[in-house]
Amino acid sequence: MATVTAVTDARKTDFTNVILTNPGSVDLPCVIAADQVRRIAKRANENPPYDYGSLQAPRLTPGTDAQQWTSSQRQSAVLAGCSTTLVRDGVVTLQDIVTCYHPTGEEPPALRYDVDIEKISTMIYNVDLEYNSTKWDGVPLVEDDQAVKNPAAKHPKDATAALYRIIDAAALDAIISDPEYAKENSSATIGSTNPKRLDVKLVFKLAGNANVISIDLVYGFYYGGA
Repeated sequence: MATVTAVTDARKTDFTNVILTNPGSVDLPCVIAADQVRRIAKRANENPPYDYGSLQAPRLTPGTDAQQWTSSQRQSAVLAGCSTTLVRDGVVTLQDIVTCYHPTGEEPPALRYDVDIEKISTMIYNVDLEYNSTKWDGVPLVEDDQAVKNPAAKHPKDATAALYRIIDAAALDAIISDPEYAKENSSATIGSTNPKRLDVKLVFKLAGNANVISIDLVYGFYYGGA
């Protein structure tokens, strides 16, 4: 673990690369990475907000039980920007898939988990799909309270309505949480210094993931009588 975290610790601001591990394996590093990536990519494409813990990589050769990292070692690895695996019933299973990103003083690191980057990327894609299109390119822009008869003209409120549709769709897909907050804090306005500019701001809260489940089990005894 010290060897691999030395690599990630030197990349504290790197949120592009992910170091995928398989402690004690005799497989080549490129094989270890490729077999995990193909599973990560498939899930990210099919269901972007769904994290990768419990995905199996049965083609990989696990190390011995003695070579596996302990729970505290895996936690230390994640904090150092290194992804982890767990061997379950002899099968290599993905656990925390994280980027190298862990700048000093940023806790928790905003770009630590790969799945969160997938969520953000999906939001960026949907915003680009809406606004980087012929229905917005070059259209006349007028204030919200101005009446127009030109069918091509648009108001800032039209852009805001498009934002709301993106927000609602993302909430339904469990990419974001608290869609009402996103709507209250997102906006579209005509530029204050450039009348040919539409300023769009999208604010949202990413949904979380059940990577850790904490359970309190409370019990007592039954006594007979009243």
